[in-house]
Amino acid sequence: MNIPSNSRSPSSSSDIAADTNDTHQASEDIKENIQPKLVSKPAAFKSVLPKRSLVAPSISPPLKQQKRESIPGHERFFEVVWRKQTMKKNKTWDGDGFIVLTSNYISLRSDDSSNYKELSRLNNVSKFTTDGVFSMGSYEVEVSSNEINDSQEIEKFKFNARLGNIGATQIQPPLEPIKPDIKKETPKPFKPINTQFKQVVHTEPKPQRGEPLYDPTSEGAIVLRKQHPDDTDVVIDPFLAKKLRPHQVQGVRFLYECVMNQRGFDGHGALLADDMGLGKTLMTITTLWTLLKQSPQGFENPICHKVLIACPVTLIGNWKREFKKWLPMNRLNVLTLNSKNTIAKDKQDVKNFAKTKVYQVLIMGYEKILNMKEELALTKFDLLICDEGHRLKNNSNKTLQALNSLEVEKKILLSGTPIQNDLSEFFNIIDFINPGILGNYNQFKRNFMNPILKSRELNCLNPEIIEKGKEKSQDLIDITKPFILRRTASVISNHLPPRTDVVLFCRPTSLQINLFNEVLSSQNFTSLLDKSSGSSSLGLITMFKKICNSPSLIKNDKLFKEVSDSNIVHQVTSGKILVLTELLKEISAVGEKVILVSNYTQTLDILQNIVLKLNLTYQRLDGSTPNKDRDSIVNLFNNSSSKSNFAFLLSSKSGGVGLNLIGASRLILFDNDWNPSVDLQAMARIHRDGQKKPVFIYRLITTGCIDEKIFQRQLMKNNLSDKFLDNKKGSKDDLFDMNDLKDLFTLNLKTSSNTHDLIECDCGGEGEEISDLEEDDEEEEETAPIAKKQNSWVSALEVKNNSTDEGSERKKTIRKCLADYRHIDPAYLLDGSGDVTTGDEVTEKVVYNSPKLISFILSKVNKPSL
Repeated sequence: MNIPSNSRSPSSSSDIAADTNDTHQASEDIKENIQPKLVSKPAAFKSVLPKRSLVAPSISPPLKQQKRESIPGHERFFEVVWRKQTMKKNKTWDGDGFIVLTSNYISLRSDDSSNYKELSRLNNVSKFTTDGVFSMGSYEVEVSSNEINDSQEIEKFKFNARLGNIGATQIQPPLEPIKPDIKKETPKPFKPINTQFKQVVHTEPKPQRGEPLYDPTSEGAIVLRKQHPDDTDVVIDPFLAKKLRPHQVQGVRFLYECVMNQRGFDGHGALLADDMGLGKTLMTITTLWTLLKQSPQGFENPICHKVLIACPVTLIGNWKREFKKWLPMNRLNVLTLNSKNTIAKDKQDVKNFAKTKVYQVLIMGYEKILNMKEELALTKFDLLICDEGHRLKNNSNKTLQALNSLEVEKKILLSGTPIQNDLSEFFNIIDFINPGILGNYNQFKRNFMNPILKSRELNCLNPEIIEKGKEKSQDLIDITKPFILRRTASVISNHLPPRTDVVLFCRPTSLQINLFNEVLSSQNFTSLLDKSSGSSSLGLITMFKKICNSPSLIKNDKLFKEVSDSNIVHQVTSGKILVLTELLKEISAVGEKVILVSNYTQTLDILQNIVLKLNLTYQRLDGSTPNKDRDSIVNLFNNSSSKSNFAFLLSSKSGGVGLNLIGASRLILFDNDWNPSVDLQAMARIHRDGQKKPVFIYRLITTGCIDEKIFQRQLMKNNLSDKFLDNKKGSKDDLFDMNDLKDLFTLNLKTSSNTHDLIECDCGGEGEEISDLEEDDEEEEETAPIAKKQNSWVSALEVKNNSTDEGSERKKTIRKCLADYRHIDPAYLLDGSGDVTTGDEVTEKVVYNSPKLISFILSKVNKPSL
């Protein structure tokens, strides 16, 4: 009987021989049933019966399909998450499932609660890994938990997996008879699964239970402090350890000991208050990675499983890049929530983060925390990290309240300037990271704040009050010192190029002087000043700052129209703009790039026009720049020449945090903010790791105007931080009388620098540094008014004399802040002797070319120590 050639069975004898024991036995049973019917017919039978096709017998599913089942007892199961491959930047997982791993193949199956349908199968088992994402056909897969060892769970997987295969397979009978002379082959021995996959799953031998994850005796090993002698050694990952500088090793030790409650205080929080550019992010990532992978009880039970990082939305991308930089090859799975996602999508992502083991770190902006408060509460976070943590200084901050509701024990707060205004803000930050360590706010106010502030009042002459204030101040330092670490940029001075700070006092133009005088002589101005209301005072301050920047900025100012009828505000030129123009010319001539920083978008518009008029190129980043474009703008500027991108226009409040702009070596701070941290953050954009050229930072200040008062106030605020973070001797609290608005608006046209006049320096502007600080300190102790008296009252004359000491106290504090600066009268630069120098050729060329623009210079050069 002839069988048509197009009806041959797909199953050949070689296929059957390669099958497993179960399928081989099945083929033998089928041969016994079918073979006699095909070979026992007599020869004459062919000529009698007509030709017709064979009728398929009712048999089991095809042998080829039977091959897909593996030998029981040699399968391994892993829970996974999967998704279809996509080019999207922010990928999400499509579903849950599990992997069946054998010596021959990997099978991906979905979990739809009823049928584990096979999505993909690979014969290349070497692709399987438990460390990161791997591809299976058109799918991406990641193992979300350890291997499943529960026998009942495994049986359920096996049973449903077989149902999934049968349901997905269309049963077809074989259409070709099986030859009787088929040879029975013995299946190849099955390789032990542990041996075959050992090098795939683990790149190096895994430590035994109770052993440290990394060898503590190896060269360069950094072993963290033990709480008890029998604890397992916790060792910093060698890959990260070799990247850390000495001050960063100290920082990691500090953070680890704080969150592990090893530093003798009642809490698990830490405040890392290092200056910008010291590597707080790397120190935090190293600590986080250590806590996620190890513990004193062994690596099997790590200290942390889920970590939340809260930061400004502009820094989310920076954190993601830093994780990729320091922990490459998918060593850690990080989920980021950005502004492009919908609220519903973000909420679902947070829920998934809580349910699965795929992601260990969640990064989100402070703004989104409020919207996700309920979803975040579903996750038990073991560690909370707050970047730019000074944003949490206000106890009425809703984000602060939302973070407190999470009840996370271990907290790390990062901030370059945690104290900016007063002790109340300091309390809010400390109480957040270590709740109750200073008591409640009323207790803190009674026990610390009131005595300290009262002792520092200018009219305080009672020695007992002064002494009590000093004692409470020291007590506050002693309580908080164990969990606060602050280092200045001097610790990395050997690793960075020199930095020169230049403060340029710019003479106001005649138009600016006329505008100031017109406002000051207005009756409306006097009435607004007498009101002393917050809104009117703030409006007047803003108006005076605008006049300092450019008269054109007040053209549409409502408050200016109330106090003046002048129509002369159409001109753009100001003293600072004239100096800026000359600086840009000289910087361009030396082939370097520059950052232009301002607090106001309108001012940036003016600066942009100046750059264009000089036929120079620029990039710009402000509050209107989409978050998705920021990284590309920064990278373009950093990686291009000065001809294609000469200037970078930066909004200090919208973009001055976290950016790395080392493509420029010069920065011009066009205006100053009342808050010193805003300016400090902006200035730290260029003097940081990776910078190769000497750095020059310029501050432009309008001489004799409100600009100088703001600069002086910044110096006072920085000293407030010094007092409790650096514990520097001689630091004072903010001594400015904030109610003295008349002093803020005073216009001094006869001075070359009101700041230099204030400290009563007798250097003569010859480029000398202040050298008599110690003598002043001794004089202060000898002439301390009535401090030695034991009685509690003072005479009226003594009070009157002491009321005149406000300027003296301010003078001493600001004088100490400017101790490292050279005080230079530009006239000495013009005499040609060469004895006086600013340390910056660009500044000196501006003075030579336009000698009337700059009235005074403060210059400080920070060189690496040898």
